[in-house]
Amino acid sequence: MSNIITTILSSKFGFGAVVAVSSVAVATAGYVGYTYVTSNNQEDKKQETQVSENAADDNQLTAIDPVTESTPTATVEATPEPTSETTPEPTNVPTQMQTPTPTPTVKPTLIYPAGQPLSYNSTDPDELALSASRNSTSVSLSWTNCKSNNLSYYVLYKSIDGTNFFEIARGGNLKSYMDTNVEAGRTYTYIACSRENDGSLWCGNKRQVSY
Repeated sequence: MSNIITTILSSKFGFGAVVAVSSVAVATAGYVGYTYVTSNNQEDKKQETQVSENAADDNQLTAIDPVTESTPTATVEATPEPTSETTPEPTNVPTQMQTPTPTPTVKPTLIYPAGQPLSYNSTDPDELALSASRNSTSVSLSWTNCKSNNLSYYVLYKSIDGTNFFEIARGGNLKSYMDTNVEAGRTYTYIACSRENDGSLWCGNKRQVSY
């Protein structure tokens, strides 16, 4: 009998169902054993359902993607572009013109001839009358004619001490002269004369000019 039940259960429910009821089939016969088997088969279905749900859960667990360690993305810091600074244009500052200081002209100290006292004959007051005018750099001199018919030339003398004279100009028709050899702090004495053919010297009046 057990073999028949085993065969029936094996063909209907598979080997697992036989294992679950084989010990019961020995003591039970006929319809009762079949009913138990049917009841047990429902439990098997429940177990199969539970197993299926567990398998589904396993599948769900299997389906979960493994946690992938993400490689940290390197942060690239953008290099700031250099700010171009605008150079301010220079303000046109008017250049102050400096007036150059004139260099004073240093006039060398005049060296005068030693001179000597004059020995002469005095003329009439209207002959060889000397006149003089001065400015800052020179003395202008002029004189009247000599009345002598024996005139050789005119000669003009100058003195820095009023006693010793030296010649500064001569000429047959000399009637005027400009003396530029003058300097501040001095007094000059002039006299106009005529040298005669016989060698005699005739002179007019003296004229002083001070600086």
